[in-house]
Amino acid sequence: LLVALALILLFKPIAEAQLGHSLQAALNRQVIVPLLLILVFLVFVISYFTGRIFTKIPVAAAFRSYQQSKTKWKKALLAVQFISASLILTILVVVGLQFEKIKNTDHGYSAENVYYTEVSGMDPHKIEAVLNDLIALPEVKNAGFGCDVPIYGAAGNNILSPDGERVLFNLADFYYIDENYFSILDIPVIEGKGFEKEESSRQDVMISRNAAELLILNNGWHDGVIGRSISITEHGDNFRISGIYPDIIEKLISADENRPSVFFYMPREKFIETLESDPSFSFLILIKTVEGNHPNIMNKFSEIINRAMPKGEIKLYSLEAEKDNAYRYHKSFRNAIYAGSLVVLLVTVMGVLGYLNDEITRQRKNIAIRKINGATANDIIHFFIYKIGNIAVPCVIFGVAAGFLLARSWMQNFPVQISLSWWIFVLAGGFVLLLTGVVTTMNSLKTANSNPIDSLRYE
Repeated sequence: LLVALALILLFKPIAEAQLGHSLQAALNRQVIVPLLLILVFLVFVISYFTGRIFTKIPVAAAFRSYQQSKTKWKKALLAVQFISASLILTILVVVGLQFEKIKNTDHGYSAENVYYTEVSGMDPHKIEAVLNDLIALPEVKNAGFGCDVPIYGAAGNNILSPDGERVLFNLADFYYIDENYFSILDIPVIEGKGFEKEESSRQDVMISRNAAELLILNNGWHDGVIGRSISITEHGDNFRISGIYPDIIEKLISADENRPSVFFYMPREKFIETLESDPSFSFLILIKTVEGNHPNIMNKFSEIINRAMPKGEIKLYSLEAEKDNAYRYHKSFRNAIYAGSLVVLLVTVMGVLGYLNDEITRQRKNIAIRKINGATANDIIHFFIYKIGNIAVPCVIFGVAAGFLLARSWMQNFPVQISLSWWIFVLAGGFVLLLTGVVTTMNSLKTANSNPIDSLRYE
């Protein structure tokens, strides 16, 4: 219990970051009572059954250094530990690689060095001056307006057929952006033209590649969609497609809402005019900084933007931090697997040590005779490695195979998946076998180098 308490205190910061609240908040009756009941149950079971086993040993036999030769149950428990260790270690490798895969996969935009805030509560007459002051900063590469960012998802609207009679498909509607939005998020234009201040109009839209493909499929526009007019619910008719961009990931890459998408153009001054006439209208100020480290940059931005706030202060967000935060549940799951793997490996090492110590005691006479007959220390070590290996190798193979099946099933939840290459399973199984070999060697080294006469003295 003291060791457990020490471990809790040692890993307290990690645990609190994982849980999202302090450990003290978890110390209530609903938590403490079940833990105490489990502890009492374990103490009873361990004490009772151990006592029952020892009562079956004759008293006279105890004085003859009587040793139980039945080891089947010990081998069975050790086999379970090897299977568990190899299985969870396989899952650990797969989960870790899959997490990095989904986090680093191209989402269709760049969140790096991007900051944003809402204009709610700002004085509309000061927003233009604030934007100009932000752009004037040497750390700022660009700034602009937009109604949404992809990490929060988007509302849905429908594209209608040319005659307006049928709904063709639903798309993610990111509403209005200015001419700088795409450059701030590094969204490339793969066909047509992006929004430009001097050339674009309120009737111009940009659509994703998936939306363009669906329009070609449904309307038969095999000569392309650039310049075509489309009708979108909530917005109206005769919106001209000016450009196409790569598909954008809404929210998370694991979400089921990665739909075709659309952006509508709105000039910068129109954003401000709309806010003046309708205070409920809200949009974002987006800021892109130049590459490099910029200490206290968010404080600088906040100081400038707060000039447009009659009262209170704005909340400034980092798009990169928000994107990382969106994947916090995936990260928590990965960290839980890390912790579980560590516990299972420790239990496996303890199981190997316990089994070896029992075998060394039971085989003491046999080992002494082998050494008298010329066996070297390496021969004795190989003897124990062979005995452990007979249990470990088939169990590790079984555990890795089970891990493969579980990992393959779990990855069906993701549209982007890692390749389950053979080296993943060789790495997981090989680590368990290597750890077992090292523990076996270290634990049997003393016995292998001992004097056989000392061992026979107790027989």
